[in-house]
Amino acid sequence: MSNMSYCRWRNTLTDLRDCFEHIADPEELSEDEASARVELVALCKQFLEWEPDDPIEEEDKTEVLLDGAHGRYIPMKFAHEFYMVDPRWIGVDPDDLDVVANGPDTEGYEEAWESILNHARYMDKDGREWKLWLDGDLFAYTGDGEQWV
Repeated sequence: MSNMSYCRWRNTLTDLRDCFEHIADPEELSEDEASARVELVALCKQFLEWEPDDPIEEEDKTEVLLDGAHGRYIPMKFAHEFYMVDPRWIGVDPDDLDVVANGPDTEGYEEAWESILNHARYMDKDGREWKLWLDGDLFAYTGDGEQWV
Protein backbone atom coordinates (compact mmCIF):
# COMPACT_ATOMS: atom_id res chain seq x y z
CA MET A 1 0.00 0.00 0.00
CA SER A 2 1.45 3.37 -0.93
CA ASN A 3 1.59 6.40 1.36
CA MET A 4 -0.50 9.51 0.93
CA SER A 5 1.61 12.45 -0.20
CA TYR A 6 0.90 14.45 2.97
CA CYS A 7 2.44 11.78 5.24
CA ARG A 8 4.73 9.81 2.91
CA TRP A 9 8.00 10.84 4.57
CA ARG A 10 6.73 10.46 8.15
CA ASN A 11 5.25 7.02 7.55
CA THR A 12 8.26 5.81 5.60
CA LEU A 13 10.63 7.06 8.31
CA THR A 14 8.72 5.09 10.94
CA ASP A 15 8.64 1.97 8.76
CA LEU A 16 12.32 2.27 7.85
CA ARG A 17 13.28 2.58 11.52
CA ASP A 18 11.29 -0.58 12.23
CA CYS A 19 13.07 -2.44 9.42
CA PHE A 20 16.45 -1.24 10.67
CA GLU A 21 15.70 -2.41 14.22
CA HIS A 22 14.94 -5.90 12.87
CA ILE A 23 17.46 -6.14 10.04
CA ALA A 24 19.65 -8.64 11.86
CA ASP A 25 16.85 -10.65 13.50
CA PRO A 26 17.50 -14.36 13.15
CA GLU A 27 13.87 -15.07 12.31
CA GLU A 28 13.06 -17.05 9.21
CA LEU A 29 11.96 -14.80 6.38
CA SER A 30 9.87 -15.87 3.45
CA GLU A 31 11.60 -15.76 0.10
CA ASP A 32 9.68 -12.59 -0.80
CA GLU A 33 10.61 -10.87 2.50
CA ALA A 34 14.28 -11.85 2.19
CA SER A 35 14.35 -10.50 -1.36
CA ALA A 36 12.62 -7.27 -0.28
CA ARG A 37 15.18 -6.83 2.51
CA VAL A 38 18.04 -7.06 0.00
CA GLU A 39 16.30 -4.61 -2.37
CA LEU A 40 15.59 -2.18 0.49
CA VAL A 41 19.23 -2.13 1.58
CA ALA A 42 20.31 -1.51 -2.04
CA LEU A 43 17.78 1.32 -2.36
CA CYS A 44 19.00 2.90 0.90
CA LYS A 45 22.53 2.88 -0.48
CA GLN A 46 21.29 4.60 -3.66
CA PHE A 47 19.44 7.13 -1.54
CA LEU A 48 22.64 8.02 0.32
CA GLU A 49 24.52 8.51 -2.96
CA TRP A 50 21.76 10.63 -4.53
CA GLU A 51 22.69 14.21 -5.35
CA PRO A 52 19.50 16.22 -5.77
CA ASP A 53 19.17 19.09 -8.24
CA ASP A 54 17.14 20.86 -5.56
CA PRO A 55 18.93 20.18 -2.25
CA ILE A 56 16.92 19.42 0.84
CA GLU A 57 16.94 22.41 3.14
CA GLU A 58 19.14 21.72 6.13
CA GLU A 59 17.15 24.23 8.17
CA ASP A 60 13.96 22.15 8.10
CA LYS A 61 14.43 19.14 10.35
CA THR A 62 12.30 16.62 12.18
CA GLU A 63 13.20 14.58 15.25
CA VAL A 64 11.22 11.86 17.01
CA LEU A 65 11.07 12.74 20.70
CA LEU A 66 8.90 9.91 22.01
CA ASP A 67 7.73 6.69 20.41
CA GLY A 68 3.99 6.24 20.01
CA ALA A 69 4.23 3.01 22.02
CA HIS A 70 4.04 5.21 25.14
CA GLY A 71 0.43 5.96 24.19
CA ARG A 72 -1.45 8.09 26.69
CA TYR A 73 1.74 8.56 28.75
CA ILE A 74 3.45 10.64 26.02
CA PRO A 75 2.36 13.97 27.58
CA MET A 76 3.61 12.93 31.03
CA LYS A 77 6.91 11.64 29.60
CA PHE A 78 7.35 14.84 27.58
CA ALA A 79 6.91 16.93 30.73
CA HIS A 80 9.40 14.87 32.76
CA GLU A 81 12.01 14.02 30.12
CA PHE A 82 12.07 17.20 28.05
CA TYR A 83 10.26 20.27 29.28
CA MET A 84 11.19 20.08 32.96
CA VAL A 85 14.87 19.27 32.32
CA ASP A 86 15.76 21.69 29.53
CA PRO A 87 15.16 25.43 30.02
CA ARG A 88 15.21 26.01 26.25
CA TRP A 89 11.61 24.71 26.11
CA ILE A 90 9.31 27.74 26.41
CA GLY A 91 5.71 28.83 25.88
CA VAL A 92 3.83 26.40 28.12
CA ASP A 93 1.40 27.44 30.82
CA PRO A 94 2.81 26.10 34.14
CA ASP A 95 -0.65 24.85 35.14
CA ASP A 96 -0.87 22.75 31.95
CA LEU A 97 2.59 21.36 32.64
CA ASP A 98 1.58 20.39 36.19
CA VAL A 99 -1.53 18.61 34.91
CA VAL A 100 0.29 16.46 32.34
CA ALA A 101 3.21 15.83 34.71
CA ASN A 102 0.76 14.19 37.13
CA GLY A 103 -0.31 11.60 34.55
CA PRO A 104 -3.23 10.61 32.37
CA ASP A 105 -5.71 10.12 35.20
CA THR A 106 -5.48 13.81 36.13
CA GLU A 107 -8.53 15.91 35.32
CA GLY A 108 -7.96 18.09 32.25
CA TYR A 109 -5.02 15.98 31.00
CA GLU A 110 -6.08 15.93 27.33
CA GLU A 111 -6.92 19.64 27.25
CA ALA A 112 -3.63 20.59 28.91
CA TRP A 113 -1.73 18.41 26.45
CA GLU A 114 -3.50 20.02 23.49
CA SER A 115 -2.47 23.44 24.81
CA ILE A 116 1.14 22.27 25.21
CA LEU A 117 1.19 20.90 21.66
CA ASN A 118 -0.02 24.26 20.37
CA HIS A 119 2.29 26.50 22.40
CA ALA A 120 5.52 24.69 23.32
CA ARG A 121 8.64 25.92 21.54
CA TYR A 122 12.26 24.90 21.79
CA MET A 123 15.11 27.23 20.89
CA ASP A 124 18.23 25.31 19.92
CA LYS A 125 21.81 26.59 20.19
CA ASP A 126 21.69 27.75 16.55
CA GLY A 127 18.62 29.90 17.19
CA ARG A 128 16.17 27.61 15.36
CA GLU A 129 12.69 27.29 16.79
CA TRP A 130 11.30 23.76 17.16
CA LYS A 131 7.59 22.98 17.52
CA LEU A 132 5.72 19.82 18.48
CA TRP A 133 3.63 17.50 16.33
CA LEU A 134 1.84 14.37 17.53
CA ASP A 135 1.02 11.70 14.99
CA GLY A 136 1.43 8.41 16.81
CA ASP A 137 5.02 9.37 17.75
CA LEU A 138 5.80 12.78 19.24
CA PHE A 139 7.92 14.83 16.83
CA ALA A 140 9.76 18.13 17.11
CA TYR A 141 10.25 19.99 13.85
CA THR A 142 11.78 23.19 12.54
CA GLY A 143 10.67 25.23 9.55
CA ASP A 144 7.20 26.38 8.62
CA GLY A 145 5.52 23.04 9.23
CA GLU A 146 3.98 22.80 5.78
CA GLN A 147 5.11 19.18 5.66
CA TRP A 148 2.43 18.42 8.28
CA VAL A 149 -0.53 19.85 6.39
